[in-house]
This record gives sequence, structure tokens and C-alpha cells, in this order.
Amino acid sequence: MEQKTIRVSRKKLFWIVIILIIIGLWWAYQEPRYQILPAMMSGGYGVSDIVSPSTSAPKSPIMENLGAIYPDYYRQNPDITDTRQFLKTSFSAEIKTRDVKDMVRDVRGIIRDVEGRIDNAQESEKYSYVSFVVPKSRFDAFRDEIENLTHERLITVNESSENLLGQKQSIEEQMQNATSTLADLQKQKIALATRHNQTLASLNAQLVALQNQVPYPTEQAFAIQQNIDSENKSYSSQNQNLANSINQYKALITGIEKQDTQFANNIETVNGYISVNWVTYWQVTKIFSPIHPSIILIILAIILWKVLGRAGVVPKIELV
Repeated sequence: MEQKTIRVSRKKLFWIVIILIIIGLWWAYQEPRYQILPAMMSGGYGVSDIVSPSTSAPKSPIMENLGAIYPDYYRQNPDITDTRQFLKTSFSAEIKTRDVKDMVRDVRGIIRDVEGRIDNAQESEKYSYVSFVVPKSRFDAFRDEIENLTHERLITVNESSENLLGQKQSIEEQMQNATSTLADLQKQKIALATRHNQTLASLNAQLVALQNQVPYPTEQAFAIQQNIDSENKSYSSQNQNLANSINQYKALITGIEKQDTQFANNIETVNGYISVNWVTYWQVTKIFSPIHPSIILIILAIILWKVLGRAGVVPKIELV
């Protein structure tokens, strides 16, 4: 049987190849991509629960000026001479797999094994994510386990650290200002009591001296008694105001101590999320192949055509 020959114009073949390449590239970049990035993956012990002096107790004239006393909680530009480090670490990873549910189950198990906490999770057959918090002391072991879940080409890991020195300096400055003001208020309260006692002692002495006079100077005695009553009333009011302010600053210091504890807890944890995306065999081939799979298919098709052409199975192509 005589082998058939297909005559193809070189110009037509050129344009056919160009069109096929364009279609192949378009098809390659239209593959589905599954990836969920949660809008906010926060967890662990935050430091956002700032105690506001204006809400910790009723306002007094002293407390109304706290805005001028205390710096902003977060310093954008910490003191350059302070070389301490309070690193907050964040972690994220994207894993590609053919079995999303099994991979997510493994991720959950690793978080549980390092005594971590899952804050948010979403699972389906094609894509899933888990947001978590793990202790910094167990983070290295956690990261190694996650990276060993699959081949290195099927996982993308991102780790970042930020020095929260500005927050620490602000907390320390708040504490310094609060304790200094509290000590000053306590001194004022002691001084007020001392002055009050001295004033009362002087007025009472004058009253006693009048009692020995004959005739008894009633009007002078009455005036001194009015002064005593006025002094007691003034002292009671000022003493109460100082006591209220002292209690407010004690509550403020307790709140700052809470902030400092939350800050320390935040530093000692690692927040992050892991997304798990389903991939096709074609995508897996693209990941591991040194060249694009479509090129491999074209080369194989050409070789197969030539082999079959020599065997007379397919028509022979002749360029004209």
C-alpha cells in the first residue's frame, strides 16, 4: 500500500504553529488557582487592650490632663540608643497537594503536638487554611515538621520578624510617668494632712485662750469656730480629691502592668496561617519539570509522528 503524502504550505504551517503556541500559552495560564488568604490572621496574646485613663475611673482635673502626660502606645521611631530586641515572629506557608483533607489533618496534628492553638480554619476538597498560634519555644520544631510534610517544591514558606521595641519603650514610659505621678500625689496627700493638723492645732489653741478671758469674747470664739469648720470642710474635699486621683493612678498602673504581661506573651508566641491548595497532575508536572510540559508534549508529538510516518501508519508531510 502506497503511503499517502500531505502537502502543506510553509506559510500556512508557520501560522498554524504560531496559533497553536498562543493557544497553548493561554491554556497554560488559565489553569485554576486555589488560594485563600484570610483577611486577618491574628491570634496569640495581643497588646491592643490598652487601658485608657479616661475610662478607668471618673475624671478629675488631674486625670483630664493624662493625654499630655502619656506618650502614644506605639512608637514609630524608638530610641536609637536602645539596642534591645523584642522580636515578634509571624509565619505563613502555602502547600500544594493532591489530597487537601489529609494534608490539613496533618497540619492540625502538628499544631496540637507543639501545644499550639487553632484560631480559624476552613476546609474543603480543593482548598483550606488554618490560622494558628504556637509557642516560640516550640516554633523551630513546628516549622521543621511543616516543611517535612511534602516536597520542597510543593511548599512555600514565609517567616518574618519585627522588633516591637517601640511598644516596649512606650509601656515603660507610661509606667514611669504613672508611678512618678502617683508618688507625687501621695506626697501631696501627706503634706495636706500635715498642714491641716497644724492649722487645726493653731485654731484650737486660739479657742482655748479665749475661754480663759472674762468676759468671754463670744464673737471672736464664733469666728474661730467658723474657721475650724471651714478648714475641716476644705481638708475633707481636697483629701477626697487626692484619694480619688491616687486610686485612679493605682488602677492605671495595674492596667499598664497588664499591658506589659500581654506584650511579653505576644513576643513569646508565633502567629501565622497555612493554606493548602489542591493541584492537578498538570500543575505538578509543571512544578517538577525543568521545561514547560506543553513543550515536552509538542516534542513527543513530533517524534511520534516521524516514527509512525516512517512506519507508514500516518501520512507523510511534505512542505511546499
